[in-house]
Amino acid sequence: MTNSEELFFTHLSHVLQEIIEKNSRKDDSLVYTVQEAAEKLKISTNKAYELARCGEIPTVKIGGRVMVPKKRLEDMVNSEGGGQQWA
Repeated sequence: MTNSEELFFTHLSHVLQEIIEKNSRKDDSLVYTVQEAAEKLKISTNKAYELARCGEIPTVKIGGRVMVPKKRLEDMVNSEGGGQQWA
């Protein structure tokens, strides 16, 4: 293997490691975006924003962004009939 090939594969390895770390950090987040919450609830993003505005989906503002606390959404979905009335 030439020196340039070795440098290429070393760089590629670092880039792949960064991608893996970013994706694993995303899963550790305590909140969903409204779009992610919509995907979990199997509803449209527009419907999720509508439900968030009227308080049907729990939200918090973080840095001006509307976010959905994972635990509260999961508790709501796991409660009796939770989430199914919107489908």
